[in-house]
Amino acid sequence: MKDNRNERLNVVMYLGCLQWASAEPNVIARFESDTGTKIPPKARNGLDRMIDEASGMNRMVFDKFVDWFDANVWGKELAPDRAVWMKPEASA
Repeated sequence: MKDNRNERLNVVMYLGCLQWASAEPNVIARFESDTGTKIPPKARNGLDRMIDEASGMNRMVFDKFVDWFDANVWGKELAPDRAVWMKPEASA
């Protein structure tokens, strides 16, 4: 059977579901309960955003959420490779 995890249609569906899950209160509550990781509130201003980025907190929570999403919502065996859909981090 052909592996279609990284085909465009699967990636688009995956990203749509991931976006929905990241804003769905019941999904967020389950993630927080399962992992003990709290989704931080949205940064209130530019300084808060800069602090979050500098600390790596947003990226750490994002990575944890995607791992949890793959295992509990989408299915690890069906999730596209992150390199296919995620922009590489800018180098410092």
